[in-house]
Amino acid sequence: MACALPGRRRGAAMVWCALLAIDAQHIDIWSPANDSATPSRDVALGFTSTLPETLKAEDFRICVTLDGEPMTCNALDEMAREQLMLTSLLPGYRRLELTLLRDEVTVATASTHFTVGAGTGQADIRAATGESSNWDRSSYFSTVYETGYWAAQFQMAGVPASGPGSSLQAAANARRTLEDLVKELRIDLVIDAPCGDMTWMAAVDLTADYVGVDVVADVVAKNAATYPSKTFVTLDVADPSSVETLQHLVRGRTLILCRHLLFHLPHRDGRAVLKHLRASGARFLLTSTYVRADDFEPSYVLANGHRTNLLRRPYCARDPDRLYLDASADQYLGLWDLEKGEVLGACD
Repeated sequence: MACALPGRRRGAAMVWCALLAIDAQHIDIWSPANDSATPSRDVALGFTSTLPETLKAEDFRICVTLDGEPMTCNALDEMAREQLMLTSLLPGYRRLELTLLRDEVTVATASTHFTVGAGTGQADIRAATGESSNWDRSSYFSTVYETGYWAAQFQMAGVPASGPGSSLQAAANARRTLEDLVKELRIDLVIDAPCGDMTWMAAVDLTADYVGVDVVADVVAKNAATYPSKTFVTLDVADPSSVETLQHLVRGRTLILCRHLLFHLPHRDGRAVLKHLRASGARFLLTSTYVRADDFEPSYVLANGHRTNLLRRPYCARDPDRLYLDASADQYLGLWDLEKGEVLGACD
C-alpha cells in the first residue's frame, strides 16, 4: 500500500507522506533537503514514513520541532491529509526534526539542516550570541528589522519594528524623563543612539535639537523621509570610527541617549560603545541598565537581549548621578555626567 497526498491548506506546513507495507518503522525528510538553501523564508515540509503492514497510520503521531522548539504534534494519518507550510522562518542555519511516536513512545526520528535566506541581511539571528567575535552589526540588525523579529517574537499586534520596548506605553517614563532633563540641564542637543524607528521619540516634546543615529541604513533613510526637520545619520557607535563623527555632531550641552542598546551587544561591544560615547565630548549620557540583575551570562541570543547591569561585571561602571525607572520594575535609565570621567570602571 502506498499514498502520496498533497493534502489541503491549513497554514503552517506542507506535508506529503507515503506509507509502505513493510515490517519496519522509519521516517525520512525529503523537503527541505539536508544542507539545502532557500532564499525564501517559507519552506514546504515533506517526509516519507514506513510502517509494518499490521499497523495503521492512525496508530502513530508525528511531532515537528524547529531549532529545539516544538511546532506541532499530529496524527500521522491527519498529517497525510492536512497541508502545513513552515512560514516566516528566521534566517540562518535551521535544524528541523521529526519524531514518530506510537502510544507516546518514540519509534523513529529524522532531522535535516537547511539555510533560510532573508533578502539583503542574510544574518543568522539565532546564531549570534554574547560570545560573537566576528559579526556584521549592520547586516545583523538589518535582518532583525527585515524579518520583523522583535514584533513577531512577542506576537502582539501593533508592536513597533524596534520592539515592544519602543511602544508609547513602554516608553512613557523614558519620554517624561528626557523631556524634564532637557529643560533642567539646559540641553542644546540630544543625540539618540540608536534612534530605531522613532515610534516613541516622535511623541517627545523636545525643546533641544535632535540627531538620531542608527546602524541600519534603511531605518535611517525612512526616518529622514518621515521627519525632515530632524537630522539622522547612519552610524555604528560600537565601531571606533564613530568617535570622529560624534565629535563633529556634539555642540554646546549635548546629552546622548543610549536606550535599549547595550543588552543587544556582546559585552566587549557594549564596553566599546560606552568608551566611544564618552570620547564624543558630550556632557551627559543617559543609558539603560538593570540595577538588581546579577545573571551575567557570556552567551545569549543578541536579538533577544540580556539583563545588563552596568554596575557589575563586565562593566563595573561608577555609580550614576541619577537613576530613573524605565519600562519594567528593574529596568532604569542611568544619567552620567561625562565630565566626571569614564563611565566604565576597573573590574578587580
